[in-house]
Formats: sequence, C-alpha cells, structure tokens
Amino acid sequence: MKDAGGEEIEMKVKSYRGATSFLQDNQVFLEREEAVNSLMLGLAQRAVEQEAVGQPSLALGCWRVQTDEEAPVLFILLSSKNAVVASGDAAVTGEALDHAVKVLLQSGREIPGFVGPRPLTDQLAEQWKERTGQQLSLAMNQRIYELETVNPQPGAGTLVKVGQTQLPLAAKWTYDFASKIDETTQKEAEEIVQRSYEEGELYFWEVGGVPVSMAKAARPTANSITISLVYTPPERRNKGYASSCVAALSQKMLDLGYTYCVLYTDLANPTSNHIYQNIGYKAVCDSVHYRSGI
Repeated sequence: MKDAGGEEIEMKVKSYRGATSFLQDNQVFLEREEAVNSLMLGLAQRAVEQEAVGQPSLALGCWRVQTDEEAPVLFILLSSKNAVVASGDAAVTGEALDHAVKVLLQSGREIPGFVGPRPLTDQLAEQWKERTGQQLSLAMNQRIYELETVNPQPGAGTLVKVGQTQLPLAAKWTYDFASKIDETTQKEAEEIVQRSYEEGELYFWEVGGVPVSMAKAARPTANSITISLVYTPPERRNKGYASSCVAALSQKMLDLGYTYCVLYTDLANPTSNHIYQNIGYKAVCDSVHYRSGI
C-alpha cells in the first residue's frame, strides 16, 4: 500500500489484552459509524463490564490492523460466537486482510464464524478460505436499520417487562427463535433469558394479559440501543403483534434518551423487513454472517 506521495505504507497489528484497552483506544473511531459498528461496540462494552468485576471476558481477542502511521484499517473482536469485524479510516487492502487472517490463526483459538458489514466481511471470509482451506457457509444475509422516529402501529396490547415467572416461556421462545439457524442450545437459551431478565432487557407484548410476542433491547452504545430477539410464536402471527411490540419498545428506548434504535434483519425474510420499515426503520448498510466448519 502506498500513500499520496507514493511511499510504501506497511501494515501492522496492534493486539489488546482486553476489551477495556481496546475500547479506550478505538471507541472514537468505531463511533463514527455507530449504527454500522453497533454490534462490536455493544459486545466490547459488555466485555468491559465483565472485566471490571473480574468475570471471564466476552472478548477472547481484540485487534486493530493499522498502517505504520497508526491509521486504523480494520478492527476485530473475537467472541465465542464469531469474529466480529469493522472497518477503520484507511482503505482495506489485501495486505490488511492477510494481517487479519494471520493474527486470528496465531491466536490459536477456534474461529466459529465471521460477522460484519459488507463488503469487508466478504473479503475477509474469502481470504480466510484461501489461507486455511476451511469452508465457510452463509448463515445469514443481513441488513442493518436505524430508527429515530416511530410510526405508531394500530392494535391493542401492552408492552411489559418479562417477569420471573415468565422466564420458562421466554426461554422456549428464545430457543425456537435461535435454533432455526443453529445459534443456541436449550441451556444457552435459558442462560440468555436469565441474563436478559437480570439486566431488564426483555419484553413481552401482551394482549388481554397473555404474552403474544417478544423483543429485547440491549447492547447500548453512546447514542443507540439495539432491538433484537423479535419473536412471535407461529399460532400468533399475522396479527400485527410483532409490529406493535417492536414499535412500542423502540419508542420506550427513545423516551429513555437514546437518539436512535438499531435493528438487524434477515434479508431472506421480506415480511419482517417490510414490517420494520413501516415502523420507521431505515436501511443503513448490508451485513453478512458466515459460519465456519460446515
């Protein structure tokens, strides 16, 4: 890679001992595209909180590929689920991608998959396959949306926080939601719900006191929070419950002071994409999730 004067610029990697130092060093860069980088920012922040109380960190590795002038090119945060990637200020080159693959291999850790914005994640996944010969399967084509103003949705019902006695139902719905893409086990679903309950993140949409849909608000960043885990059981679908749940939860988060909400969708589900756009979510960029070892 050469600079504007034709001088060769070398790539190098900066490794971090934990998410705390990683976020201190890179938060300002990542927040320049806060919605696009909301996953990395949110995971890093949760890892920081874990490190602060002596818990095992969510972040198994944190790296920054940069030029010799320390301009960030790309960032990597490795968790037990994925290598999350994000782009920096400088242009991503083949050399930068090669450095990223090398550092992941040198970490000695299993790389479950890659997730991040396109085309960066596609390029890194291709470099990984070429270097390792390991096959990657497409887990999901995604789109990242953001919302600043909610379009109210018709329909009666009430948004309520999931109560302790409702945790088994929430765990069942979480497992049903995630197991379709092999993302979790029943035990993991129970752990996710327990943690979400303790942190006050999980909500039901109730009609007549009966839960009919679910959503979660988590991974807060400086200005946003992500709406996820949107699920309606099959027998309750096509009645507008998910629209009402997401609209109400999004409005609640805006009322709490967040500037906007972020949401990831599966592009293979045109119905949900249409629903979210009706609520007021606007597309930011496409993202992709690759799973390794399949």
